[in-house]
Amino acid sequence: MDFIKKGWKSFSDKMGGRLIYWLSVSHQYQLYRAYHRIFKKHIKPGQELIDVGAGRLFYRRIIQNYTKNYKSIDVQKTHPEIDFIGSSSHTGLPDNSYDIVFCSMVLEHTPNPQESFKEFFRLLRPGGIAIIAVPFLIYLHNEPHDYYRYTKYALRLFVSSSGLQEITLDEIGGIFGAFGSVVAMALIGLTWRIPVINWIVFAFNMGIQLILLTLDMLFPTKKIFPANYLLVITK
Repeated sequence: MDFIKKGWKSFSDKMGGRLIYWLSVSHQYQLYRAYHRIFKKHIKPGQELIDVGAGRLFYRRIIQNYTKNYKSIDVQKTHPEIDFIGSSSHTGLPDNSYDIVFCSMVLEHTPNPQESFKEFFRLLRPGGIAIIAVPFLIYLHNEPHDYYRYTKYALRLFVSSSGLQEITLDEIGGIFGAFGSVVAMALIGLTWRIPVINWIVFAFNMGIQLILLTLDMLFPTKKIFPANYLLVITK
């Protein structure tokens, strides 16, 4: 299993943030499309955005289509161009300093998520919004710092307890897409470091993901088996 995880990390390191990365898993592509929809609706040119838990800056390329005022923060220098060091619950950044807080696939690694929501409230200017994505069906990752899987009820509890207000809460993907992440990780993880074969297997995986994406559309299961939740809240 470690061999597969290392292969998947090698793929992510090389392709992360590019369209080919989002297409590698069907529910990942669904989340990519949902981000574009949310960003287009809620981000105005020139607004200041902080990417909390930015990791390897996979989302920077997407976000900069909507605002050039992009900043990033993570608990360590996960990318040479990370702007700040801090956690989602203790950023060390000034009060009321951002129009948009963006936090994707981070809160499952946060020991005290309620503190993170309070920190988002503190960072946001009045009327600002936070865009948050969390997984529900996903394998163990970034161990041992993988603590939670959230339901929509937990998310709403955190929102109301922190003084924020819900705008939208959407389920992304379904049981087929969640299965697709296992398939993609196994196929790509096993072969990515093998020249030529890696691209043959990647093309094969793409065909599988297209089938699973179609199945998720024809037989919706996201209300009870969501792959991810996408939450938009305001101060």
